[in-house]
This record gives sequence, C-alpha cells and structure tokens, in this order.
Amino acid sequence: MKFDKLTIKAQEALAEAQSLAQELQNQVIDIPHVLTALLGESGIPVQIIGKIGANSGVIKAIAAREAGKLPKVQADT
Repeated sequence: MKFDKLTIKAQEALAEAQSLAQELQNQVIDIPHVLTALLGESGIPVQIIGKIGANSGVIKAIAAREAGKLPKVQADT
C-alpha cells in the first residue's frame, strides 16, 4: 500500500492507529486501532454510525477495549 496515495484523513487515521498500537505495545496495527482512530473525531465515520442508529461512543469504547486485548510486545531487559 502506498501511504501517499491515501487521502489526508485516511493518512491521519492510520497514523493515529499506529500511535495507539505503540501506546498499547501491540505487535501490529489491527482493526480495533483503526476503528478507534476513525471514531476519534466527529467526521464521516461517526455520522454514518449515527445514521444507522448506533452509538459511536459505545463502538469506540468496545474497539478500544478490544485493542487492549491484542498481543503485546515486551522487550527483555
């Protein structure tokens, strides 16, 4: 995937997902990281979820919880 071919918002979401994965010491950037990042601000993803009658705050909380369950990288010191 060529990062520079993505929209600015998509690049920002992936960068935020990467930061979240690093913060949680996860091995990979996975769906919960990206979903949490996409729902981090009131943009199109939040509007779409609202249109279908779901609560984006609840979905974001679930995604964040699932991201916390992913395998972690631990360095031997």
